[in-house]
Amino acid sequence: INAEYMGWSGDVCIRNLELKPTALEAFQLPLAIVRGTIGCLQIKIPWNRLQSEPVVVQIDRVLLVVRPHKTEPWSAEHQAASELAHKKHQLDLFESIRDTKDTAADASYSGAGFLHRLQEIILNNIQVKINSVYARYEDSQERSAWGLALENLSAVSANSQWAPTFVTERGSLIHKLLLVQHFSLFLCPTDALISEQSLAPREWEAAMLALLPDTTGRLVTPVTATMKVQYQKGTGIDLALPRLDVKMEFDSVEAHLDRTQYQIILETLSYFFNFRKLDKFRRYHPHSVRPTTHPREWWLYAINSVRAVIREDANRTRIDWDWIVRRRDLRQQYISLHKRCQEVEWLPPLDPEEEELYEELQAELPLHDLIFFRKLAYSELKVEETQYQTQRHLVSKAGPQPAHTQGWWEWLRGDAPPLVEVDLPQDWTEEEREQLFAEIGLDTSPSVTPNLPLDFVIARFHLDWKAGAVKLSQPRPFAEVTFSEFRFELEVKPTSAKGVTSLRSFEVWDRADPSTVFPCLVRRHRQTDTVFSAKVEKSPLDLRADWAVDLDLCPINIVGNLSWFLRCRDFFTVPSSIDLSEMQAATRSSLQAIALKAKQQLKLALEHSVTVDFQCNMHAPNLILPATPSTCVVLEMGTFVLRTVDTARGQHLKSLPEEQYREEDYFHDYDLEISNVKASTVLHTELFTDTGHTPLLQDFNLDLRLSRSLTPLNTKLPLFKLSGTLPAITFDLSLPKLQLVQHALSAFHLPPATNPMHIELQACLPVHTHTEEWRQLLVPCALILEPPVLKMVAEDIIYKVPLTSDLELQTLDGAIS
Repeated sequence: INAEYMGWSGDVCIRNLELKPTALEAFQLPLAIVRGTIGCLQIKIPWNRLQSEPVVVQIDRVLLVVRPHKTEPWSAEHQAASELAHKKHQLDLFESIRDTKDTAADASYSGAGFLHRLQEIILNNIQVKINSVYARYEDSQERSAWGLALENLSAVSANSQWAPTFVTERGSLIHKLLLVQHFSLFLCPTDALISEQSLAPREWEAAMLALLPDTTGRLVTPVTATMKVQYQKGTGIDLALPRLDVKMEFDSVEAHLDRTQYQIILETLSYFFNFRKLDKFRRYHPHSVRPTTHPREWWLYAINSVRAVIREDANRTRIDWDWIVRRRDLRQQYISLHKRCQEVEWLPPLDPEEEELYEELQAELPLHDLIFFRKLAYSELKVEETQYQTQRHLVSKAGPQPAHTQGWWEWLRGDAPPLVEVDLPQDWTEEEREQLFAEIGLDTSPSVTPNLPLDFVIARFHLDWKAGAVKLSQPRPFAEVTFSEFRFELEVKPTSAKGVTSLRSFEVWDRADPSTVFPCLVRRHRQTDTVFSAKVEKSPLDLRADWAVDLDLCPINIVGNLSWFLRCRDFFTVPSSIDLSEMQAATRSSLQAIALKAKQQLKLALEHSVTVDFQCNMHAPNLILPATPSTCVVLEMGTFVLRTVDTARGQHLKSLPEEQYREEDYFHDYDLEISNVKASTVLHTELFTDTGHTPLLQDFNLDLRLSRSLTPLNTKLPLFKLSGTLPAITFDLSLPKLQLVQHALSAFHLPPATNPMHIELQACLPVHTHTEEWRQLLVPCALILEPPVLKMVAEDIIYKVPLTSDLELQTLDGAIS
């Protein structure tokens, strides 16, 4: 370590810092530091210009190499030290949170001294700059290496135009600008692992820096991001501006992923999720040997692990009277020692023997017991402090009290003068007391925090992502997903919250076949539309409902390419050698917890008749099936519109007694409209035009009313009710059209069915042919599905319709309920 200090200029420079190998043990991560260095740590403090120049903290050339714990030999001393470091870290975190709460609670005096103003100026203008960061995660068993590179990260103060500046005025509006430049990720299989090389410090640093220009295995191309933070501090806030406003902006982000990288990602995730389960057996794990070469060691590993589980179950803590007595004694002993560590006036400090006993107790007791005992100790200290202050006050009232004058040092720090208790005469009237308080400028009215207006924005978070792309390779590129202009905004108000998101474009490209007629498999139907937009608002200010949900989805064209979809499925198939059961179990438990919470909230919402204003306008995807090199079949699944019916009625019902409810009042109604559903054939050249479409299925509309019960526990009422009208459905069929449909379905190359599906039913077929003859069949029949053919067979009856001319099938109009 080389240190330089420039005296009054305030420049402190420390070079060639070495990171401790145990720096990550307090966090209990499944990682171990192999080597880490900081090239230069520079702190610039302009002592004679603190009110005009910022304090700058600059870190240059951070290099770090870590590897998983599974490659480290196990030792009992190292394991105990790691657990103790984690316990102390959690205790320090508990104390820091407690100190923060106490400081906020005791901040009743706003310091106006010189040091307070100077401290405010320094904190408002401190600058942090980090340059040239490169970290590697190397797994010697999987022979792979992850890399993280960062060119520059800076955090500075800015003006209202977001230009870096020095803030001198003591305003309540603060601007901070965070800039991240050229952040990238790497992942590649390699045999040249730096963690396995014995290099001198300078050679190791040169080897690390030599890897930075290498773009092999780049997962994420260099990304530049900006975060702008604006917040108002103090009580004099501007109600027209949010209290906290955070804006994050990302430039174009491009990611590349091949099959080998995907398997390495799965293996790494499997290790991280299984770490907690396998770490307790690491003491038995063979080191640097393979099962194929040393099977005996691996069999012993399995046997010892099973024995450890059995031994743990047998030695599990049994609660008896001796255990209760011992726990009580440890609790009383630790609380007594911890109170004396707080350096209070009425308790003596610890002697060396007691300090050693205190450390032994901290190492022996579990973390949750230590936190619980400390909470009890602080509660007892508050009671003892009140008694101590009361006793001091009674003693001090026995003699005269000298007048306190505020010294120059207290003025410099901005300390508040101590309060002097004065006992007023008991025979004073209330008017005399108020006159005295007015003469000395004392405000005795209770402090009331002004209520914020309902439209005031407490916090606003805005994310703007200009463009992004993900490319898949196996080993050559075969798929690419692109999107542009993704935006997300969240606003939190005193009684409501609103989230808005939108996506400008989304496309999926087939890069496997350069000669394909449809290189873009998923895209917008019209390039001027926004693909998706949504707005969710809780407790809207117009009080139209408890929740307001607006969804909008533009028409999307999806080209059916079965071979491409099967290739994507094979790419993301998890190999049988990778165990993701722990990750799946963790995900499943999280989803179950979310589902349980949502179910409880829904039950609570239904009990309180929560109303939802739901406005959904979604265009269903258009499915395009190529039939011939020049023709395709298009199935347009129309527009899906779901709207809440009469949200004002739900608000009105809350004011009515339950005995005045009618049966329809126990249901929340939604109107469901499905319109413009149709199918046609079209040439490739006229696919994105409104002309040249030959109909197969005439467009039709469907109107339904969906009613949801507000009392799902009431067995006398149904959970849902569905009513509506089934319109006429008209098919325009001919032999050439059916052949095109057959060609389109055959392009999926479905395997022949080994077990045909048989469905027993009765068919009612109203048929209208060009000869104006009507026939109706009501016969037992069976549907046999043998892809891509669907057959209907009726026993003893054969029904044939010639397909040499146009055929029109039309269903009878009717109502469904």
